[in-house]
Amino acid sequence: MARSVLLALLLVAAVSHVCLAAGSNCNTGSNSVNPNACYSVSGDFFECCPGGCSSSPQANVACPAIHGGSNTLPGTPSLQFIEYATEATQTIVGDPTVPGTVLKFRNEVRSLDGTTIGYTLGSCAYSVGLQADQTFEGLCFYSIHLGADLITAAGKLTSANVADLEVTGGYGIYSGARGRIVLTTISTSDMGGAFGDFQYQIYTVAPSPFPQPNTAQYSKDQLLATEGIPPVLPSSQGPASFEVREIQNSETSQAAGALLIFRNNLFSTSDNSTAIGFDIGTCVYLVGPLDDGKFELICLDTIHIGADYLVIYGIYTSKNTQVVAIIGGAGQYEKAKGSVEITTLSGSGAGEGLFSYKFFLK
Repeated sequence: MARSVLLALLLVAAVSHVCLAAGSNCNTGSNSVNPNACYSVSGDFFECCPGGCSSSPQANVACPAIHGGSNTLPGTPSLQFIEYATEATQTIVGDPTVPGTVLKFRNEVRSLDGTTIGYTLGSCAYSVGLQADQTFEGLCFYSIHLGADLITAAGKLTSANVADLEVTGGYGIYSGARGRIVLTTISTSDMGGAFGDFQYQIYTVAPSPFPQPNTAQYSKDQLLATEGIPPVLPSSQGPASFEVREIQNSETSQAAGALLIFRNNLFSTSDNSTAIGFDIGTCVYLVGPLDDGKFELICLDTIHIGADYLVIYGIYTSKNTQVVAIIGGAGQYEKAKGSVEITTLSGSGAGEGLFSYKFFLK
């Protein structure tokens, strides 16, 4: 089962890639295939190259239908774990046979030895509803929470046994993460494979070396708590690249699974009267506003300043300060990575108020 977001297409830059020389980062042993997978010269994503590891690969050749039609990957995984998706941890909001229906989830994640190390969190929208033969397709985006650190990912949700995801970013020790995930179905129950056990194999190009989850100091209850482990604020590690203020005035819904669509003005830190840009994006309520004021959303947001923009993604809650990942951009922010520290300066935080956005670009 794979999960993605359609707007990830905004992050793809039209650049020329050339395969490396024969023997460079080619698959070996049981992973060897023909065509082989090699790193592109730019090093920012994987590209398939024809020929064996002993012959010269060619440039810009598309991969065949390997692993469900996705690119195969070189080397060994940087990180592996198992996700456990059950009816208790996933909710389909509406009729799954109808396109546009939302699946929201918070699934436990365990290492291969069975130790709880965190959870996945996100939402998917069915682009093809559940069919009589239990097949379906959806567009999704989600995050992998490993203690105080986070990896963001994008891909496509289907009923296929093997799927391919893109690692789009992260924060904490995974800030600026890039790579791919091969997601394999271990077992399923019903709903075309939406519920079951799934193995994640993460192949990365950044950061290098890729850190292992720093979760040993936390209990299972802490790792699976509703609001998770508080992230380390990037402002505690150095100054921000720049800061803007946002004034929100958006219509909100009280229902989990509801969609929030917004367009808000951005201002400098010294002048809240003259807009310097705007942000536009979407959020899905994973937890609707409760009587105690708590809520949780997963959001994709584009920050437009002049002719340039940044793309940010992450979980937004009723906490006063939170961190989300920078996963790309355009113009001067093309291939941007890093994290954003968001602080509620006034207002409820649920669609209205004044907010500070501090950008920490890597």
